[in-house]
Amino acid sequence: MKKSIEDIWKEGFLNKEALVAPKLNHLYNQKSVDLIEQIIHMGKLNIVMILIFGILLLLIGVLIPLVKLPFLLLSAGFIGLSIFAFWKDKRIVAIDKGKNSYDYLKNFDAALKTNREMYARLYRFFYPAVFLAMMLGFVYSAYGDRIIGQILFKFPDLWVVAGVPAVILGPIILIASFMMLFSRKIFEWDVKIVYGRVLMKLEEMIEDMEELRKGDE
Repeated sequence: MKKSIEDIWKEGFLNKEALVAPKLNHLYNQKSVDLIEQIIHMGKLNIVMILIFGILLLLIGVLIPLVKLPFLLLSAGFIGLSIFAFWKDKRIVAIDKGKNSYDYLKNFDAALKTNREMYARLYRFFYPAVFLAMMLGFVYSAYGDRIIGQILFKFPDLWVVAGVPAVILGPIILIASFMMLFSRKIFEWDVKIVYGRVLMKLEEMIEDMEELRKGDE
């Protein structure tokens, strides 16, 4: 029975004297580079989608006066996030590639984890800020003002804070607080949906390489 590619690959990687080792090691390096390029491509695509979404919100805010303020605020948030993400993405692409594919993967994985931790802290405020901008922007828009006026006309004794009935403002603040409290869970869920499969491949490849290196010692 012919050896599997994995068996030949491992043998070539471990046996530096094997004649085919250079080609197989090149294949190993190529798989590493391909995986990293896939992750980088997905990151860039995600940034572009955020930017496009921000531009669409801007157009809606300009074209529809009734929802102008909330959509302009949301647009500013998403466009700002895309610019920040693009800057961080450039720094990840420029990481030290090291002496071999193992160093490259380790450096890349460390940079990704640092980035994810930074985004987890950022999104703690971004999630509730986007929600508050959407909700408060809406209630202070012309359409929201009309609805609040009708509510206060029917229930004149309602407690009003900054022109907004407390029965409306209270739940908005409560939901924003919960979003801040569970922001890391929301962020991790978001990352898992978009990058879960490729990040798992990255971890598995690093583990495989470490096993090969141990066996070569």
